[in-house]
Amino acid sequence: MNIQVTPTVKLRYKPSEVSKERLTKIISTYFRLMQWDNSDPAFISIIYKRFAKPAKELALLTKEGEDIELIHWASEYFNKKGLSWTIETAIKYLPEFKSKYKKSDKVKELEARLK
Repeated sequence: MNIQVTPTVKLRYKPSEVSKERLTKIISTYFRLMQWDNSDPAFISIIYKRFAKPAKELALLTKEGEDIELIHWASEYFNKKGLSWTIETAIKYLPEFKSKYKKSDKVKELEARLK
């Protein structure tokens, strides 16, 4: 008998506990890196709805600050390769980002002490 086990992701907190400010910061960072004009209010209201769900998923999977770092990394990584990307793409590459590119908290502490 072959039993498959599906891994579960343990979320840090309930989806309702993700602040609007954090979601806005994630989406605004993405807009800025994609070089989109966000001066049209109609465009903003439509496009924010489109990116709210992936931004919330990213916020639930990462610590505050790590989400913005991931978006910057994804922008650099995919633009270097000439590929298009979205917030969902950045989420898919989260394990690679954490294992290879993210500085550990201990390294950050050490750098802060050396300054």
